[in-house]
Amino acid sequence: MKFIKWIMIAIALFIILSSIIVTPFAWIGLIIFLFGIYQMIQRSKGRVTFSKPGWVVVVGFLLSCILAMIFVEPVKETVPKEKKEITLKQEQKEAERLAEEQKKKEEAARLAEEQKKKEEAARLAEEKKEQEAVTSVYYENCDAVRSAGAAPLYEGSPGYGKHLDRDGDGIGCDK
Repeated sequence: MKFIKWIMIAIALFIILSSIIVTPFAWIGLIIFLFGIYQMIQRSKGRVTFSKPGWVVVVGFLLSCILAMIFVEPVKETVPKEKKEITLKQEQKEAERLAEEQKKKEEAARLAEEQKKKEEAARLAEEKKEQEAVTSVYYENCDAVRSAGAAPLYEGSPGYGKHLDRDGDGIGCDK
């Protein structure tokens, strides 16, 4: 029976020492545990200084385990240096790719804006030509319109004038 008791104490001591690795607060439980073992040895020699040293051993063990659970330090994830470098390179490549895409979008927007301006300029030039054509043709009377083969003239067409539209219906030289 004594042999099993000492094996259990050795296992408990190993567990306490393992918990000290996790957190230094487990030292408190170790000290109480060792004090209980000391009291057990003293009792076996006949020097009774403490009535129940077995309970002190159990309290020391439990206190050590509880403190180890409460004050456990979080494990820090360590990433190998090579993986960090790979990750940084990937981030740099991604940033470069995004910057390139942004440049392409800006260039496309600029080209679209230039194209709009060119189309607007061409449309304005066409309108100006039409205006010039409307104002550059002048017929003095309906005989001149008929001889040019432009009769009848509609309002807004080149050469139309109110003096050619006697009835005011928007059609000149209609009769």
